[in-house]
Amino acid sequence: MAPWQRLWEQLGAWLGQSLVRRTTFDVAAGLLAIIAIAMGISSLSAYYFAQEHQKRELAQNADTVGQAFANTLNGWQDAITGLARNTVLANALLDSGGREQYLVPFMREFDMHIEEQLGLTLCDFLARPLVSTGLDDPNCYGANPAYKTTLEKGQPGAFAVNENGHVLLVLLVPVHFPATNSVEGALVGRLDLGTWIENQRHIPRGYQARLHAGQEGDILLGRDTIQAGTAEQRAPRFNPPLDALDLRLEISRSEVAYPQEMAPLLLSLGTVALALLVLGIWYARYIAARISHPLLELSRIAQRISKGEDDLRAETVRQDEVGQLARSFNHMMERLEDAQHNLEAQVLERTSALTEGKRREKLRARELAAIFNAVPALVMHTTTSDSSHIHVNRALSDLLQQCGIDAGESLSSSNLAALNLRHFGMPVPMADWPLAKAAREGVEVANFASEVIFPDGSLRHLLGNAIPVFQDTLPAGAIAAFIDVTPLRQAQEEIAEEEERYRRLFELMPEGVMVHDGDIISMTNSTMAHLAGYDRPEQLVGQHILSFVHIDERGAIRALHTQLIDGLGQANPLHFRLIRHDGTFLHAEMSVGMLKLAGKRVMQVVIRDISLRRAAEEQTRLAARVFESSQDGIYIANARNHIISVNAAFTQRTGYLPEEVIGHEPDIIASGRQDEAFFRDMREALANEGHWENEVLNRHKNGELLSQWTSISIIRDEEGRLSHYIAVLSDVSEHKASAARMAYLAQHDYLTGLPNRTLLKDRLGQALLSAARSHLNVAVLFLDLDGFKQVNDNYGHAVGDQVLKEAAVRLRGELRNMDTVSRLGGDEFVVLLTDLASLSGIAGLASKLCSIIAQPYRVGALDMDGISVSIGIACYPQDSQDPAELIDQADRAMYRAKETGKNRSVFYATSPPPIKSAAASLPLSKQS
Repeated sequence: MAPWQRLWEQLGAWLGQSLVRRTTFDVAAGLLAIIAIAMGISSLSAYYFAQEHQKRELAQNADTVGQAFANTLNGWQDAITGLARNTVLANALLDSGGREQYLVPFMREFDMHIEEQLGLTLCDFLARPLVSTGLDDPNCYGANPAYKTTLEKGQPGAFAVNENGHVLLVLLVPVHFPATNSVEGALVGRLDLGTWIENQRHIPRGYQARLHAGQEGDILLGRDTIQAGTAEQRAPRFNPPLDALDLRLEISRSEVAYPQEMAPLLLSLGTVALALLVLGIWYARYIAARISHPLLELSRIAQRISKGEDDLRAETVRQDEVGQLARSFNHMMERLEDAQHNLEAQVLERTSALTEGKRREKLRARELAAIFNAVPALVMHTTTSDSSHIHVNRALSDLLQQCGIDAGESLSSSNLAALNLRHFGMPVPMADWPLAKAAREGVEVANFASEVIFPDGSLRHLLGNAIPVFQDTLPAGAIAAFIDVTPLRQAQEEIAEEEERYRRLFELMPEGVMVHDGDIISMTNSTMAHLAGYDRPEQLVGQHILSFVHIDERGAIRALHTQLIDGLGQANPLHFRLIRHDGTFLHAEMSVGMLKLAGKRVMQVVIRDISLRRAAEEQTRLAARVFESSQDGIYIANARNHIISVNAAFTQRTGYLPEEVIGHEPDIIASGRQDEAFFRDMREALANEGHWENEVLNRHKNGELLSQWTSISIIRDEEGRLSHYIAVLSDVSEHKASAARMAYLAQHDYLTGLPNRTLLKDRLGQALLSAARSHLNVAVLFLDLDGFKQVNDNYGHAVGDQVLKEAAVRLRGELRNMDTVSRLGGDEFVVLLTDLASLSGIAGLASKLCSIIAQPYRVGALDMDGISVSIGIACYPQDSQDPAELIDQADRAMYRAKETGKNRSVFYATSPPPIKSAAASLPLSKQS
């Protein structure tokens, strides 16, 4: 027999018929199978997700490093390209004498803003280094043929070289001279790619970075060595000419790292599985014990009860199914005992029921007698058809005794004769009374009203019902019950009187009043009819309560009525628009309340016309709005001249907050610059005319003087007594500044700020008068920009305006402070040169103005050239002594300059003024 077969037989013998052992074995085997399957699935899932995570992490790191690499190189290229276009470098290459003065400090200043692994060198047109910074070796450029080839082409170039074990990226950008666009040198930047890769924070430990350039393969290795692994390549996007190098990054990670990372996870899973297996075996034995042992105990108790031990019960401590079985067993035993006891009780109850029936009949007779005397109604009972003898209850006996009839428990014929019976004021014989009629005819008499006058003269109002009593289908008497409604009749009469008083008050009320039941008007007064535009109150009765309410406000009225009817709280007055019979409306206020009228709860609505009040409130709100929104400072003072209110403009103009001035006199803002006579005139004007206004010099809270136009008025009450002062403070300085601004705009060009034609004529006239007194010369230069129309056509008037501003700045920068540059309009300018001892320098100044105007213009990202200027020159006193004629002569000379080729100056005279000695001439420009 095989060993596994012997083991199986031994296991079967150990299990046997034991429920506990079999349960333990089944639970343990099932738990072991579940744990094995879960471990397998978890291991496969962990391996798969780890690989996927490795791939995503590798791709993410490749993207991050590639983007950082591309941003660094593109930014480095933009910085070097922008520096190469700087006109300082081009001028420095041409000016060898001033190179050491400003070029070397300029390059060193740039070097302060770049990283240590960068180098920068400026070379001349033969690729000979002039200035070097950073890591560059200045002796390596002249011998490199690739640099010279790039300079000859005049285009930027990029190279990847290996020098002394360092992989360098070289960028060469030619430096052009703006005037001739010739290549005067080159700016060479070099980047140590190995150092840059080593310093990258984006490459985590355990990763390797390789850099490929074109077909040359690997030119750079990362900081970690990895034997085998997966790799991810990225080709960053570069700007030309760097894109020609075809630079590609490769990020790698070792594959052996995964098993090392998975080992702790697998060890942890094995430990947890072993612990769960041990816990499952113990729990299986625990479950088997909890199921089998209580069942054995319950079986033993059942055997003992079957032998006659009826008082035994099973334990019910457990809350599981075994506990429920024990409780059901105990409940069954208790039901058996209860059934036995109930059977014995039923026998005893049936025996005593016969005796109890007789006793209840006697009690019922006594209870009926007690009820007959206990009810508060007046009850009569007769056992004869002629009502000759009547039994009365205690309430009726007491009433008869109070009214002078001592009847005891019954009424005799003599007692009945003493009663004066009436019905609606008419006498009623006893034979027609409800009790006698019901007993005689055997009919029921309901709701019979009677008036009884007792012997003492008191009148009682009774309301009752009479029911016949039969014996063998024949009338054998009757029972009547009456209610004394005398207090109710008295209360009704009082209510009627109260309602009459209410109706009279209702009609005389000055407010409109409506009473409605539900939504229909049932009563109203004359005032309401007048408010609604009707002649009589009856015309409103029967109409819907909301027919007088504007459609936009009916929802609020309905909610108000619902709130009051449901008793949810007080109904506050509500404003609404009341629609009159003719279609007009007025503003009204509605108050709603509940009252009881004719024994019924109805709703009373009081309407008040508030049109005049609303108009007054609107005027008050408007005045307050004007007060607060006024741009002038306003304060209000009482009759004692104490400030009681200020607006926001007052605080803004004086610096004082409301709480700082309220309660003080207005002199809190006084400057002290006005004398007593000034204020005396102000008081006299206010007393005589009620108004005063003048310019006042006040003082700001910070001490600054304020020139304010102050207007003060007096407000009087209905009796003509002084009640308030109102003062309005207007800032005069703002008006003065506005006037000055208008005057400035009247004499200056709005675009360039230069003097316009009006100011030019004024200055030219004064210059001619001064020149005549001092025997000096005056020159007028008329300038018109060449090519300016193409700027407006190609780029728009906004760019053209910027060109005009730049031209004005250039002209103003070349002249003396005493000279005038004006703009007549469009692209025409006039330059006025005054106090000239000689005219010899005018031609040179005109040539210099042509030169500065012809320089390129830069507006935003636009670089524009092709703009020049044509200048016409007229001189005083040679050409004319009239201001207008001088400007006209210079204009005509300018047109001759345009006709002869533009970008030049032409004198109005056939020949320019003779050149005098330098000692007699005056400087015409700031650079002379």
